[in-house]
This record gives sequence, structure tokens and C-alpha cells, in this order.
Amino acid sequence: MTFVKSVTRPSPRFFLAIFGFSFVFLFFALSSVPFAQDISLKHLAGVTKSELDGLRFVGPFGAEGEVKPKEDVFTFKDGKFATAVCLEWGFIPAPFWTRRDSKGLHFLAELKSPDHGTMRYQGTYDGKVLSVVGYWKKERWYWTIERTYRGTGRPAGPAK
Repeated sequence: MTFVKSVTRPSPRFFLAIFGFSFVFLFFALSSVPFAQDISLKHLAGVTKSELDGLRFVGPFGAEGEVKPKEDVFTFKDGKFATAVCLEWGFIPAPFWTRRDSKGLHFLAELKSPDHGTMRYQGTYDGKVLSVVGYWKKERWYWTIERTYRGTGRPAGPAK
């Protein structure tokens, strides 16, 4: 005599319910990640932001290898960073974050333009000179433009 064990297969509704639950769980789990990162950056921003806030720096800023870079104005005002050249191109002033170490006061800001992409700035102020590096990125459907810009700025009084 041979025994045949019967196997019960789960219904399609069971698999649909598992898939639906997984989708909802992942949606909520992943959608909270940028929010959590934003909170941590805002927390760090309050530590030394006031040291740069209200200052303006003027100096050359241009693409790497450029012989005659343009003069630019770097402004830290009301918790936001902007540059004169970026304002001309439609980039919107953005919050900046700072931290201090033995080399000086470091800052980070990311400006966005509806038409020209993203410009991410990072730099260091040693008390005399602001050294700035900018990374421009514009994504298109057929290629992405990425360029690096460098410059320096000297204090030029309060932000206007």
C-alpha cells in the first residue's frame, strides 16, 4: 500500500495579501529615510551656522583649468547660501550646514535651479580666506553634464 500525502497550496489571495503588505511596508519605510536625514542635518546646522551667517565674500570662481575665472560673490544670509553667478542662472538660495575642525569652518550647501540642475558647494573658511569647490550637475534624458568649479573669496563686509 502506498501512502500519498496531500499538499495544500496557498490560494492566490494569500500571495496577493503578502505582496500588498510588503509593498505598503517598503513604501512607508523608504519614504521616511530622507525625512530622517533632513532632521539630522538641521540638527548639525545650528552648531556653528551663526559664524558665517551675515557674511559676504568676493573672489575668483571658475571651472577647473579655466584661465580667467569670473569674479563671484558668496553670500551667507538668514541661514541660506547664494552666489551672484548662480542667482543669474536661476539657482535658488539654499540652507547651508557648517562644522568646525582644526582647519577652519567648513560649509556645505546645495542650490537647485528649475532649468539648470544642481550646484553643490563645499568650502572652508580659515578666518582669512574662503576656499570653495562647486560641483554642477545637470541631468538630461540623453546625457548628464558634470563639472567642477573652484575659487576663493575674501571677506567683503556684511551680506546684502
